[in-house]
Amino acid sequence: ALAQGKDVDTKCECSLDTVRLTVYRVKTKNKGELRRCVACGTTYSTSTVYRFLTSRDAPVSVLASSLYQMLPPATGEDTRHKPGEGRKLLVFSDSRQDAAFFAPYVERTYERILHRRLILKSLLEDETGRTDRLRLDDLTERVLSKVEEGGLFTIEQSFDEEKRTVQTWLMQELTALDYRIGLEGLGLLAFRLVKPPNFSPPPQLLEAPWSLTSEDAWNLMAILLGTLRRQGVVTYPPNVNPKDNAFAPRNKALYVRARGGDSKYGVLGWLPSRGSNRRLDFLVRLLTRSSSLSRDGAQKIAQEILNEIWMQFTARGTIWEKYLVAEKHKKAGIVYRLNYRLWEWVPTIDSTLRLYRCNRCQTVSPVNINGICPTYGCDGTLEPIESDNPLWRENHYRHLYLNMNPIPMHAEEHTAQWCSDEAGKIQEKFVHGAINLLSCSTTFELGVDLGSLQAVLMRNVPPSTANYLQRAGRAGRRTDTAAFVLTYAQRRSHDLSYYEKPLQLVAGHIAPPVVVVENEKIIRRHVHSVLLSFFFRWAYRKKGQRFHTVGEFFAPEEGQRGPDLLWEYVQHLPANVSEALYRIVPPSLHTALQLKDHSWFSLITTKRDGILDLAAKEVIEDLRLYDNLKEDAVRQEKYGLAKRYQYIKHTVRERNLLGFLASRNVLPKYGFPSDVVELRTAHVQGTEGSRVELQRSLRIAIAEYAPGSQVVAAKRVWTGGGIYKQPGKDWEVREYAVCPKCGRYYSASEQLERKTCEVCGENLFSGWPRPYGRFLVPEFGFLAAPRTNAPGDKRPERFYSSRIFFADYKKQNAPQLEVEQLLSNEQIRVLYRYSR
Repeated sequence: ALAQGKDVDTKCECSLDTVRLTVYRVKTKNKGELRRCVACGTTYSTSTVYRFLTSRDAPVSVLASSLYQMLPPATGEDTRHKPGEGRKLLVFSDSRQDAAFFAPYVERTYERILHRRLILKSLLEDETGRTDRLRLDDLTERVLSKVEEGGLFTIEQSFDEEKRTVQTWLMQELTALDYRIGLEGLGLLAFRLVKPPNFSPPPQLLEAPWSLTSEDAWNLMAILLGTLRRQGVVTYPPNVNPKDNAFAPRNKALYVRARGGDSKYGVLGWLPSRGSNRRLDFLVRLLTRSSSLSRDGAQKIAQEILNEIWMQFTARGTIWEKYLVAEKHKKAGIVYRLNYRLWEWVPTIDSTLRLYRCNRCQTVSPVNINGICPTYGCDGTLEPIESDNPLWRENHYRHLYLNMNPIPMHAEEHTAQWCSDEAGKIQEKFVHGAINLLSCSTTFELGVDLGSLQAVLMRNVPPSTANYLQRAGRAGRRTDTAAFVLTYAQRRSHDLSYYEKPLQLVAGHIAPPVVVVENEKIIRRHVHSVLLSFFFRWAYRKKGQRFHTVGEFFAPEEGQRGPDLLWEYVQHLPANVSEALYRIVPPSLHTALQLKDHSWFSLITTKRDGILDLAAKEVIEDLRLYDNLKEDAVRQEKYGLAKRYQYIKHTVRERNLLGFLASRNVLPKYGFPSDVVELRTAHVQGTEGSRVELQRSLRIAIAEYAPGSQVVAAKRVWTGGGIYKQPGKDWEVREYAVCPKCGRYYSASEQLERKTCEVCGENLFSGWPRPYGRFLVPEFGFLAAPRTNAPGDKRPERFYSSRIFFADYKKQNAPQLEVEQLLSNEQIRVLYRYSR
């Protein structure tokens, strides 16, 4: 039972043994995600609140990493210098977005584990490292040596770049956001603050009510400074940028001052402005446990000693100037950061260092002061860790950090989102071992020979036995290799049903494929393809012109334009074109496609508004636009911007012609969507925009490409920035209304003039949320926002989706029912169903 507001103390009628929990309402940012712990204030890269169930990505990532580790290296001398020694793993997904997101996700999570393995390995295998004396700068060279042994860096990376990368890994670990699965959180590594010579603690800590020993007083001050380290308030090596995405979402310089934090400038308060914080909370819990003080009394004394310690840390001319480095912030004044150089990296394996774990929150600590847990708000007690505890010994991440084979992994996606040339390059790299893990959609089910591929992982149970056999058949095609196929059953009824009866999938019935050959839109595009195939041959033989790119066809630097030549060609259409069309077009569509009167080509070109004419107008207007933008930039002496516009224009001109025509509904393409629209990316900063072709059927595009929506492709997150408007054209805009009472949908103007629902009589223009308005059909596609981001651990949300409304019954006579007489003494079973 939940009690709210003034009744929060009301006792429910549950038994006294029932556990009672306080529920807090928290205001969130970041699209509704709670990324800051309400108890301790720790910031995380993802939400701190999870549904208690398996996700779509994390379990498969663990399986993929484990399977990849077990694969043998490829044979051949040339594979030794390739990432992972040429190991190959093919991962299938039903959805292209699942496949696109999984590639950077599995690569990032695998590398995170690999980096920690290399750090720990460097410490344990180094004689000085086992003496607990190494610091971050010392460790850099040792980790770099291990990385070079494992071949993790490419030949193009310079020494300085390699060193910066390793120091970034080390800083990530020093300030880890995922503390609980990090080296420190799992008790494999401890960070020990260097004790200043002739250390003298504040006298108050040695007296009542604190009554600490000198050693405990030092440990207390180290714990207080350690809270700053955990919060990221540290200096960075000279060549490491705190704004690097590797430190996201805390990727900025953070500072501390006496009190009065300011999140706008990344400033924290040593003492809280109001309430409590990590440091004050720890002191209060220490006092209340070791003395008879009330919480209010302990709070007052704790604030006094916390202020006294701050004054000692920031006093000028003392050794503490090396620990807390002062600097002048142009907005926040004098602020401080903890010196990263003063932390020793202590491996705890085979060490005499004693570790403790909280019996409530399971936090691990190398320091124990009266059993107080260092976690903010935790009232648990630190207890010695028993090394033979199975929960400790068999921890998945501990096992990986201690035993993982340090081999690199390079992952890429292979979906229909790549342009054809880029897709071919990625496939070749995977075949030859330059890419280790290929996350693909159904693009790899058919007709692809992957050579010595030995393992396939399916992220979900395929739709049918035929799909399963096609995907499993990618591996083990050589006589000297055996295939290993691993399928993960997702938490959905289709997958779980096959999980219970796997033989139905592996050895089930394969239904013959069925193709509907009378889809008018698809057939019309094939008609266009026949015409263009004859036309291209004619243009080469008669005019000496070949068309490979968009620029060569629509805006050639010499010779006639392709659309003009096509118009000339169709005016005297050869008989063999008509003969070919009569052979391939089903007879039932001859009339609909106007094959008999030879006017069928008017849909592709009329020199004004044919589908090819509109595509030509779009290209010409785009080229003219970027020419004008380039000239404006040159006049303003913005030569870098002018060069960028020239590059975009070049990208538009060099697009593959056949791919472009398929994206503009002129030619058929794989999947045969009936209304294809594009998310335009040529203008986006960087090279990714020219490597991808983001095209979807209109129904799906509204969900993935609409302004504000996000989609993953080429290891980047692309955001819909706008709706594209074709030059000289406008969108189709329609009015609509949904009856707020019965839900009937109206869109025709004569229907809306009634203003009342003809079914229930309700006013169509009343109610809330507003059930009426206007909508447009984005038939010309969408524009991407000018910047992309790296994907995080959580896939982008989908904000838009289509909805289905009931409008009316189909205007046709009801089908005749077959009537049969049945003589039977048994009960007759009648089955019925509803469909929509």
